[in-house]
Amino acid sequence: MREKPRSHFGFIKHTKPKPHVLWGTMAEIAVQIGGNRRNLYLAWNGKRNGYLGYFPIKSEEDIAKYYQPPKPPPPINKEALREQKREMWNDWKITMYKDWKRGEPYPQESSRVVVGTAYQVQKHINIDRANMNKLIMSYEGRTPPAYSNMWTYKGWRIARIQKKGVSAVPQVKIYMTRNTREIRKEYRRLRVEEYKQRNKIGDS
Repeated sequence: MREKPRSHFGFIKHTKPKPHVLWGTMAEIAVQIGGNRRNLYLAWNGKRNGYLGYFPIKSEEDIAKYYQPPKPPPPINKEALREQKREMWNDWKITMYKDWKRGEPYPQESSRVVVGTAYQVQKHINIDRANMNKLIMSYEGRTPPAYSNMWTYKGWRIARIQKKGVSAVPQVKIYMTRNTREIRKEYRRLRVEEYKQRNKIGDS
């Protein structure tokens, strides 16, 4: 019998007619069953009976019967990966605000905003490359299952990422008839007059 590789765990759910068996890292199994690693580890260490109907495969008999070797990782296109990272760090325009939460108005103080490439932002907020990558991947929703999301660093949060060749705000051209334009123009004139009268602008 082959020895189970390190960080290669087995869990079984006794469904009928065939049991559902999962092998992999705790993070991989957590994603497949829609749970979390903490409770899987508690079940593995015997601090709880099971988790979401899954039970650890630990007995020699069950390992011999259900063991599945780990699947080889998919091939990595290193050249494409390097190009993606180069573009992410050199071409993407990142906007970050300090002590700001989504849904709040954007801060107006220049000390609370930084705009630039990942390299420029990294130097400005004094963050290491690994954590800068985690901020970007969390914002993009591409955080690997084995890692947790990272939304802020010393109060700094990404508000927008504008990629090369992609407009941050879609440009929509509005077509109006001549009559509609005249109505809008008159409405603006009336609002300006109302504002001037209310604030007594232009009175000597």
